[in-house]
Amino acid sequence: MELDLKQKAALPLQQLLRSLRSGSFAGQYNTLLLVTLDGLPIDTMEHDYWISISREVKTYNTRYASLAYQLSDSEFGFLVDMTDDNQVNVMTDLKVRMISVVNEVFPDLFGSIDQARLVRKVDLTHKLQPTIKFIEQRIRNQEVPKATKVTQRPLRPGDIDHLIATMNKLGAPAFIKEYVISQPIVCINKKYSKGMVASHEYFVSIGKVKQQILKEVDFRGSGSLFNHMTVLLDKVLLSSFPEVDRKSRRASINLNVENIFTREFRKFVSDLKVKNLSEIILEFRQEDIVHNYDNFLLAQELITDYQGSIAIDGISVDTIGLVNMLKVQPNSIKIFWREGAEKGLEENADEIKKILDSGIRIVLARVDDEAAVNLGKSLGIELFQGFYIDKHFSFS
Repeated sequence: MELDLKQKAALPLQQLLRSLRSGSFAGQYNTLLLVTLDGLPIDTMEHDYWISISREVKTYNTRYASLAYQLSDSEFGFLVDMTDDNQVNVMTDLKVRMISVVNEVFPDLFGSIDQARLVRKVDLTHKLQPTIKFIEQRIRNQEVPKATKVTQRPLRPGDIDHLIATMNKLGAPAFIKEYVISQPIVCINKKYSKGMVASHEYFVSIGKVKQQILKEVDFRGSGSLFNHMTVLLDKVLLSSFPEVDRKSRRASINLNVENIFTREFRKFVSDLKVKNLSEIILEFRQEDIVHNYDNFLLAQELITDYQGSIAIDGISVDTIGLVNMLKVQPNSIKIFWREGAEKGLEENADEIKKILDSGIRIVLARVDDEAAVNLGKSLGIELFQGFYIDKHFSFS
């Protein structure tokens, strides 16, 4: 379905592409705001959703003289003129309106919305050509006949049983080959201006598990059951790690704190050729550490005894300083880059310097453009991870 084009609530995607290619937008607009409402069961409440979204889009267009375009049922683009004076209002107002739609039409899914992806800013003065390519690809995707849509439902205990049965049927080597992926963490500084691989992170791809095993399952909002599934997958990775084709000497593995106290972890250590963790970095989510702090301290002591390294993962620009890193003393931390993170990182420059000066290394992760690397380097960060690194530094 589409928004009411007669009232110009949202225009076709092809029209946005024509405007970007011709440059006709430039006299009035400098920014494209991308809205993503993935995961909403639009088919089940289609009428209410379209009434609500149409109302909010039209009101927003009127207030900010913007132009709205429909990328898909759950994605929209807004051409706006963003200035230093209005950028907070322009971004916040759009985010509040989209959250209001979700709260009005899908109140049970309110807590599952990905706030980091809800509204993203694209500066067209610097990213025009990548944006054109992005829109071209979206149009090509629309032209491909759509497969039959699979109805999504929450994760159930039986789904985990099905996942276990599938893993057992495949066997460890086949499962690891199909579902475990890796991504390099790269050092970029004056000495290694072209980048040098510091380590590879290995993890079970939740995306592949969903696409190939649990196609009908929406993991968002599954709470403790999803955590139970990730703990299970962590155990599988630990048990089968000798089967992993390691691409560098140092390896990074993302775990839940509780996994450190399992038989699988003890076997994992004993199976390592060096009989300790000197080549292993164990990553724990900041949220997991906050909720299980006493257990984390015990795990940290155990890992240190095994000569391993600890990284704290999942630190957003907004949560830098939430955990006192100088007190916890991990070997490294991961800060997630996102669109619009520049201001937050610069505001936390002093905190970042304190962390680096204490000997804790910082990885800027989810890097998707050169600006992230340049800003990170200016703040003293030398380790980077993300799709931009994968593409431009050609590391396998």
